[in-house]
Amino acid sequence: MKKSDWGIEITGVKNGFLVKDNNGNTVVIEEEGDDDLSAAEKLLWEIINFFNLGGSRHDREQILVVRKMGDKYSPQKGERVVKESYSRVVGRKKK
Repeated sequence: MKKSDWGIEITGVKNGFLVKDNNGNTVVIEEEGDDDLSAAEKLLWEIINFFNLGGSRHDREQILVVRKMGDKYSPQKGERVVKESYSRVVGRKKK
């Protein structure tokens, strides 16, 4: 199969997504408990993996799905903020 023949069909359902490829294979992606972002996060990973866009740990750069706290969100009782960061390779400045 040529890369141009690759494709997926995404259907949103009440608690997640159905992902169907050109061969008729279907993946069910469900949200976890009361975490409504989990299904969307899994969907993005499914797309990255399907099209082999994630790269490897030896590549110059990789695509990742990152959750970030809202800029003006204040943690609620029982929540804690975990600081995580990412790095990005940028071109060198020309002299």
